[in-house]
Amino acid sequence: MDSSECFVDCSGNCGAHGECNPELGWMCDCDLGYQGNYCSECTEGLTYYPASESCDVTDQYYNYWPNPAAPSNSHLWLPLHHQQIESLVPKLLVLDFVNIATSETIAQLIDSITSGFAQGSKPLGEGAAQLLYNSEIINMKDGVNGRPNPPSDWPYFTFLFLFLPFFE
Repeated sequence: MDSSECFVDCSGNCGAHGECNPELGWMCDCDLGYQGNYCSECTEGLTYYPASESCDVTDQYYNYWPNPAAPSNSHLWLPLHHQQIESLVPKLLVLDFVNIATSETIAQLIDSITSGFAQGSKPLGEGAAQLLYNSEIINMKDGVNGRPNPPSDWPYFTFLFLFLPFFE
């Protein structure tokens, strides 16, 4: 060993939240959410909760996502709790700018598609669906020929813009 190297010889003393790893120079390889020489500290953004004896973002139990503890898909709660998630309820924003279809037709189409995903998310095709979309449809139609106008605070949009060189 080079005298400039400095490491903690874990020798099997990584606590309940890590393992001694010879590939890391006999340093502790900590579980997700833990850090330190002996895996005894919570990583940044986590708090130690004595009741569960764990480092976590919350002491509340959730079996669905998104939830109050993890409102986004980049939140640290997801990898910590992925095994307890029983249902996903992602937000789906639909911008309806198809002028040839009625709002009812678009709503039926979106319901048909999301229902298909829900059916496909049932374990072994039975029981409760695990994927349930929370859909919001925003009317972006042009208001011509009796079609509804888009929201006043939204800019004018035509799908032909998507075929301009800017989007290539």
